[in-house]
Amino acid sequence: MLERELVAKIKKWINDNGAFCFKTHGGMYQQPGLSDIIGLKDGRFFAFEVKLPGKEKTLTPLQTKFLDTVAGHGGMASMVTSLDDVKEALSD
Repeated sequence: MLERELVAKIKKWINDNGAFCFKTHGGMYQQPGLSDIIGLKDGRFFAFEVKLPGKEKTLTPLQTKFLDTVAGHGGMASMVTSLDDVKEALSD
């Protein structure tokens, strides 16, 4: 499975299950390190950085900093490698 396929699967599940999210697309006008999927569930902000299984160590310092910033402000933020990771994170 390609990362973009995993992102699409996660995004579809989130939007089909009572939350809202969108996929960010990196580029020169986007803040560096912004997570792949950003959204809201029950009034709570969340951010997911999607990595394929086995690629967890490819999280960049800027991605880590963004996730830490979101969590530091009360949002839910994590790196995920599967739809099950997302379901678990959003069940809290």
